[in-house]
Amino acid sequence: MAITRRQLIKTGIWGSTGLVTLRLLVGPFQSTIQLPQNSEYEFLFLREADKKVLAGIIPVMLEQALGDTEQEKENSLHWVLQGVDEAILGLTPSIQDELRELFMLLYFAPTRRLLARVWNPWLEATGEEIRNFLEQWRNSRFILLQTAYQALHELITAAWYANPASWDSIGYDGPPII
Repeated sequence: MAITRRQLIKTGIWGSTGLVTLRLLVGPFQSTIQLPQNSEYEFLFLREADKKVLAGIIPVMLEQALGDTEQEKENSLHWVLQGVDEAILGLTPSIQDELRELFMLLYFAPTRRLLARVWNPWLEATGEEIRNFLEQWRNSRFILLQTAYQALHELITAAWYANPASWDSIGYDGPPII
């Protein structure tokens, strides 16, 4: 059966439309914003993509606690990322694997858009987008999403409060000296 010119043109138009639509759904493959590199700490678990996901979520989850100036916020963000990395290293390999999957799911554009409803890369997303994502997962009817939210929340808050620099903000003088 021979293909007519009309069929060929229609197929080309539909194929082009499909590719353009897919490209719009996937969006940019990489964020144009890069994380600041201000430490000698070598991340052993968190990859660059994982750090970008967390760097978008941490400022929203911790709100005003990170500091007032950009330098304070950047330093606080870095030591929270470091604390999350250290905390994950202390978890069992099976939980580490689950966290790796969670970070991949949140970083990959189609699943980020479908499950988190965050359309821009994490470092470019608005605080409101991320706040809505966190609220949706926290109150989701799906236990899996609630569990993922709890994991993110516990890792981030544990990393924040484990650092002595955060203790003044909550009036904690530190462990008793014996």
